[in-house]
Amino acid sequence: MHASLTDGSLRRMRSIASDLYHDDGNALKNAMFCVNQRLAGRADNTKPGTVEEKMSGRPILDVTAIRAVMKKFETMINTCDDALGDELIDPDAAFFTPASEKPLRGPQGYLSIVRFMRQSFSDVQWKIQDMAAENNVAAVHWVCTGTHDGVFLGRAPTGRRFSASIMNFYYFNEQGKIVNDIAAEGMIAILRQLGMIEL
Repeated sequence: MHASLTDGSLRRMRSIASDLYHDDGNALKNAMFCVNQRLAGRADNTKPGTVEEKMSGRPILDVTAIRAVMKKFETMINTCDDALGDELIDPDAAFFTPASEKPLRGPQGYLSIVRFMRQSFSDVQWKIQDMAAENNVAAVHWVCTGTHDGVFLGRAPTGRRFSASIMNFYYFNEQGKIVNDIAAEGMIAILRQLGMIEL
């Protein structure tokens, strides 16, 4: 058994994604297809027997509970709060990021990504813009802002500010802890795979 989304949830996620893809219908269809593939455990970078194994046949969380967790999560990433990390993130969770060749595990693994960002953008902040949740999965539209005042991927500080629209999908176990976080790459993934940018 795997998590599935209703038509209503897909419409809601499509609405959230519209800010990211500038109302490009084909891009949105492709994004939603990738979401369904990931939820079904068929995406190339979804490891069999991890998220699905944790969630299969388990109780479904109340949507209100998921929203409450995500509001605490917002505070956690904006303050690097270790105690909140322990409360919200499963210790066995594995997170994959271009910043590390190996998966980062548990609360400290996740917070290491935040600390990595803070080395380059000391005032970085994430703010939830919108959210849809169902079947132990939350889709969150974030706006991330910050100032490039530290070395980032070898590039010297420029002092420039940024504001980026980001979408992530969070998976929960029955205890209400996050067991996976998948970012929707959108146009960046297309440009990277075509060799038009290097990351």
